[in-house]
Amino acid sequence: MKTSKVLIGICLLTLWGCSTDEGDFTEKDTNQSIEKNTSSVPTHEIIKNEIVIQYNRKNLSEEDKLFIVNQFETDYKFKITDRKTCDCDNDNLELWTVNLTNSKFVKIEETIMNLKGDEPKGGVEANLNFYFQIKNDPISGNQTSTLIEKTVAMNNDDAVNIAILDTGIDYDFFPEPFLYNSSNTSGCSNEISGWDFVNHDNDPRDDNGHGTIVTKIITNQLDRYNIPYEIMPVKAFDHNGRGSYWASVCGINHIAKKQDNFIVNTSFGFYKLTEQNIFKNIIDDASDRLLILASAGNLGIDTDIPGNEHYPSGYNSANVLTVGGYTIKDFFGAPIHGSPYVSGLSRAEGSNYGKLNIDALAPFDDHEVKLTTYPRNLNDPIVVFAEGTSFANAEVTARAAQLFNETNGTPLAVKKRTLDSGYKQLGLNGFIDEGKVIVRNIINSSNPIPVHYNNPSNPQ
Repeated sequence: MKTSKVLIGICLLTLWGCSTDEGDFTEKDTNQSIEKNTSSVPTHEIIKNEIVIQYNRKNLSEEDKLFIVNQFETDYKFKITDRKTCDCDNDNLELWTVNLTNSKFVKIEETIMNLKGDEPKGGVEANLNFYFQIKNDPISGNQTSTLIEKTVAMNNDDAVNIAILDTGIDYDFFPEPFLYNSSNTSGCSNEISGWDFVNHDNDPRDDNGHGTIVTKIITNQLDRYNIPYEIMPVKAFDHNGRGSYWASVCGINHIAKKQDNFIVNTSFGFYKLTEQNIFKNIIDDASDRLLILASAGNLGIDTDIPGNEHYPSGYNSANVLTVGGYTIKDFFGAPIHGSPYVSGLSRAEGSNYGKLNIDALAPFDDHEVKLTTYPRNLNDPIVVFAEGTSFANAEVTARAAQLFNETNGTPLAVKKRTLDSGYKQLGLNGFIDEGKVIVRNIINSSNPIPVHYNNPSNPQ
């Protein structure tokens, strides 16, 4: 289960508001390192003077934290010149800026490894901070609506909560209020719906495009079946699709602190940095509330192989479901009633795979998304054709949300039901766990749990 450092080439022209009516949104993992990369797996730009910290004990006083800080400075002979917390949060996550001039350790990596092994006042988990990328061509909408206009007045207990940890959402392209109202939940005092950890404000508008396309794929499927939903955007990547590990950690922590059950779409990832456990710790601590859908990445490699690791899709957390992509060869329709097998689907060449790490495949390509601005349509609709595991992941997020109410709503139950709704494709067993595929608009009828649609007249 490894996600990617996604660089997406876009041919949408520069602005959503252009008069163009078509575009290609093809996702490719690209080397973002400023250093020469000698392998096919991307390296990432490590920030050499920053350390992401998670205190192992929660609810420490500032006095206890200062004791830990001072103890590390004394023992390892470096200086912590700045300590930042996530926006609106001062619990157990911090970003340290360090001066290693007189340190016992020359490299930040050595410092981090030694911090992990020390135990003053309970100790810390220490991770690198680094930049990675979803895509690089900035695009923006017409800003025809406000966040408040697209946020529901009161949350619906029957709605499925979905969080999109991405580049934000351009809510101009959604007609009715659909955003989760987080104004009365734990978080920032002026929060409306979600948060922007790039610009550090309460308006997570997408100025890139990736998060909007992911969200539109999800909502199109749920609208098809009249599934009530509320979406919470959490922005961790900027207009170029560039984000830091720290912003992603703050983002997933922000979602976890809501205390509600959420299906979380994480259509991004990074490679090879195997000791980045803070993100995983947050996921694990919220395993009773969060189901994480993680894209597998787009290098076409086996992420089970050491050196190819990809995260967060590679975390062995029970509440993570990792999605790769398939392409259609000669698949013509529904399988024989009651059969657990389909045929005619194959792993997309660009999709990562791994028998240990990838749970299922979903459509890699064939994502046609129509974008119309609301409430004022200033231009002709834009039609976007998207390709990549980010969008396969969005399909499975929609399936999980569609089936949410058939379970008791717990992450593990929703994950199992979602995987049970798929089929097995012969020939994939060596590449994907159980050779499982999630077929768009077709649910496995061999599963004993009945499927009930809110709109039974349109089951397909």
